[in-house]
Amino acid sequence: MRGDRPGRAAGARPGESADASPEESAGASHSQFATSALLNRHLELDDRVALRPESFGALAYHYGNRRLIFLRHPDVLTVVRSLGGHETVADTLRACDIAPARWPSFLAAIESLVRSEVLRECALAG
Repeated sequence: MRGDRPGRAAGARPGESADASPEESAGASHSQFATSALLNRHLELDDRVALRPESFGALAYHYGNRRLIFLRHPDVLTVVRSLGGHETVADTLRACDIAPARWPSFLAAIESLVRSEVLRECALAG
C-alpha cells in the first residue's frame, strides 16, 4: 500500500520525486560500511530549507539551490525534523520509533536528502 512506504527525495531536478519502498531498499547495493557511516552521522535540516507538511508527508523547498523535494511519508517528515536533536541518525530513528526493518528505506531517503542539500552535517554548538 502506497501510504506505508517512506519516500525519498528527488536528486537531480526540481519537482522530481521518487519512492523508496522497503523492498527496493533491501535490494539496493549499500555497503555495510556506508550504512554504518550514515547511521553514525550527526545531521540536521539545512537552514535554507522550508518544510510544508502535506497529507502525503511534506514538501521541502531549498532556497539556495531552488529544488522542490517531496517527502513521501509522514514518518520521513518526523525523522527529518528530529535529526538535529539527536547525536546520530540511528539515535533519531530509534527516538522516532522507526522499526529496524524499515531503516534501509529511511537511509536511502536520508542519503538522497543529503545529496539534495536538504540535510547537512549538524553545525557545532558554539
